[in-house]
Amino acid sequence: ARLLARRHAALLLCTHRPVLPTVLGSIAEALGADATEPDWDPRLRPGGCLVIHRRVEPDGTLGFHSIERHEIFAD
Repeated sequence: ARLLARRHAALLLCTHRPVLPTVLGSIAEALGADATEPDWDPRLRPGGCLVIHRRVEPDGTLGFHSIERHEIFAD
């Protein structure tokens, strides 16, 4: 919550599987997003990542913009 409160700062949060569902749920709640959407699924293959884009509303509140899933390709 403290990291998200930095409204005009770029953020990077690195976490791993045991706590990823809790972290994603907290971020979704703080941004008003629906964490039940498929893109919010915390099950990632090793090396995969999520990029969450937030927006700052004119009144200063935070909102959800989009989420990207990046998975490692198997060769």
